[in-house]
Amino acid sequence: DNSYKQYEADVGTVWSPGARTRLDTRWGYAWRRHNEVPARDFEGAFGRMGVAWQASAKLRVDARITRDLAAVDDFDRIYTLSQARHFGLRYSLSAKVTLEAGHNRRRLQYRGDPNNVLTQFFGVQAPRADQLNDSRLTGTWSPDLHWQVQLSHQYAQRSSSRAGLQFDAHSTQLTTQYRW
Repeated sequence: DNSYKQYEADVGTVWSPGARTRLDTRWGYAWRRHNEVPARDFEGAFGRMGVAWQASAKLRVDARITRDLAAVDDFDRIYTLSQARHFGLRYSLSAKVTLEAGHNRRRLQYRGDPNNVLTQFFGVQAPRADQLNDSRLTGTWSPDLHWQVQLSHQYAQRSSSRAGLQFDAHSTQLTTQYRW
């Protein structure tokens, strides 16, 4: 029985020191408890800190730093500690056209109990850490209140301490949306 209860306690703040700046934070602690498999229990701190600045009527800049815990399904890892950084720009060419650029960098450290039964049988795996990077460029055109057309290109890359998990990819998307 792998059933569990997860608890989180956190506090957040939002502060706007001026009409153009917004700071927000969220800090907390999470813990997961398994009724039948206590070796899968984990706990730790998490948080987010972000800032958004409306530099002008046309330009917005935002940045974020986060730390998070999440469960994973792996035979010798129980959870990941994720640390991420984001930076983005948004520029309005006109009331109908906006351009956005953003970059995300995320580091995942896989943690858990390496002494579980499967690890005893298959052997201890080397510690695993992944680095994920993605950059995105997006153009949006809204010809009226109902239609929106968006073209975006993303470059994503993952490097890993475990062989065979590296990749890099380009992705281009064209979407259209109609709202009633």
